[in-house]
Amino acid sequence: MSGLQRALPVIVAVFLLGAAAPGLSPEAEKLFQTWKASIDAERSRQAKLPPASTLAEEFSRRRELDQAGRRNLSPIFAAPLPQPEKQRLLNSVNDQINPIDEDNLRYLKSVLPADGWFRKSRDGEVVASAAWLIVQHAHDRAFQKEVLARMAPLVAEGEASGPDFALLYDRNEMFEGRPQKYGSQGTCEGGVRVIYRLVDPDRVDEFRRGIGLREDLAAYKKRLGVGGPC
Repeated sequence: MSGLQRALPVIVAVFLLGAAAPGLSPEAEKLFQTWKASIDAERSRQAKLPPASTLAEEFSRRRELDQAGRRNLSPIFAAPLPQPEKQRLLNSVNDQINPIDEDNLRYLKSVLPADGWFRKSRDGEVVASAAWLIVQHAHDRAFQKEVLARMAPLVAEGEASGPDFALLYDRNEMFEGRPQKYGSQGTCEGGVRVIYRLVDPDRVDEFRRGIGLREDLAAYKKRLGVGGPC
C-alpha cells in the first residue's frame, strides 16, 4: 500500500482533538461501542498469535492496531449529532487511540537504527512504512522534526518514501502554523472537512508529482470526502 493510499487514516487523525469527556448520549454511545469493537477485535486477533519473530512482524502488528480504529471513523464523522455531542464522542475515541500511539512511539524509539532512521534496502519497506506511520501519528513534535531531517536525504537516495515524507512535512508545517506544500493535510472548519491552507495553490499538483504522490489535489480531495462532515 502506498503512502498516498494511507492518507485517509492519517488525515482523519487531525480531527481528533480535545480532552476526554464523559456522558455520551445513547446514540453516541452506540456509535462509540461499534467503533471500539474494531480495536478490540484486532487486539484479540493479535493475542492469539505467537510472539513476533522479526522486526517486520512487530511493526506490521503495530501498524494494524494503529489502523484498526482509524479506518472505521467515517460513521462517526457522518453521524448527525450536535457538534458538542460529536466532540464528546471524538474525545472518547481519542482516549482509545492515544495510548496506542504512545506505546507505538516508545517501541519505535527503542529500536531506532544507529544511523537515525530506517532504510528500505536494509530494513525492508514494511518496517520503513510502519515506522513512518507511527511518527506521523505521534504527539512528539520535536521527534517528528528530527525524523523529517533524517528522512530527507534518504528520499533522495530512494531509501525512504517520498509520499511518506510529504505527509509528515505537511503535518509539521500545519502544526507550526505555516501553510502546507503538498496539500496532504485536512482540518475541520465549521463542522466541514477542508484541506488545510496551501503555500502555493497554483503549483501544488507540481509539488505532488515531484514527490511521488500520484493523485492531483482535486482527485485527492474527492477521495477524502472534503466538503463532508467532520
